Amino acid sequence: AVIRTNELWALVSDDALNWRLMQNDPISTDGPFDSFNVSFWDPWRKEYVAYTRGKAGTEGTFIGPTGGKGGVRWIRRTTSKDFRNWTPPEDIDAGETPFEHLYTNACVAYERAPGTYLMFPSRFVPERKPQPDWPGGSGVSDIVFMSSRDGINFDRSFMEALIRPGPDQNNWHERGLYVDPGLVETSPTELSMYGSEHWRLPTVRIVRYTFRMDGFVSLNAAYAGGEVVTNPFVFEGRQLELNYSTSAVGSVRVEIQDDKGNAIPGFGLDECPDMFADLIDGKVTWEHGGDVSRLSGKPVTLRFALMDADLYAFKFNE
Repeated sequence: AVIRTNELWALVSDDALNWRLMQNDPISTDGPFDSFNVSFWDPWRKEYVAYTRGKAGTEGTFIGPTGGKGGVRWIRRTTSKDFRNWTPPEDIDAGETPFEHLYTNACVAYERAPGTYLMFPSRFVPERKPQPDWPGGSGVSDIVFMSSRDGINFDRSFMEALIRPGPDQNNWHERGLYVDPGLVETSPTELSMYGSEHWRLPTVRIVRYTFRMDGFVSLNAAYAGGEVVTNPFVFEGRQLELNYSTSAVGSVRVEIQDDKGNAIPGFGLDECPDMFADLIDGKVTWEHGGDVSRLSGKPVTLRFALMDADLYAFKFNE
């Protein structure tokens, strides 16, 4: 058998069961492609996108399938109007965060937040070997979370693992767990993602991970409390809704400020009663009510005051 890690081929099907080659030539020969290559129709760019494996950076000792030394496993994007002709792969940019080995990206266009791309790469740590007697190679893996507004520049504000190997020692070896692309709404308050664990073992299996709706990460404040202020932005809508959770003694309050950081009369922090609950769509009200339509289209910032609470997301609805 010949393993062609530097060629990417396209297949098509009329019934999603029987597949055939789209054409007699690969759609790309700019590998490596030896992991999940995720492609989908981008509803905002109005073209196909594909996220594939690559190599980036100058540090490290990674030797890829092409034999090149240096750098780390990384993720690239390519685009196409017809799924036959693709642009040269371009490295994604994760800002000033340190290079880590990232691949099997599981990228999705997150339609619950139009214009947002979410990525769940496997982070590989090759220099660690938690089980000295493991017969395979060294390394251990977890799953991280990244987000983007343009599909190429990804935010890694949350460097912590989204999914850890956990207490199951069968996941504490090289490439122990992965996740697959795709998010499924399995209830009005729950999202599910599927993946595999126990990789390389006879017990390898598909598992389901569940998340709070839109709750992959959160801003958290302890009992002592904390505050955060957003960057200025312009919104459209009439009602501010929060996805949040508090303890019995916890709370969330919101202030709307102008673009200079001044509280807008009627929307000050001291005019916002404590919100205490666990809601996906908690409506924010102030002493005069919750209608924010007169601020729609104007640059504002939001100031959140939290106490023993998590804030997962916010949005403006009509």
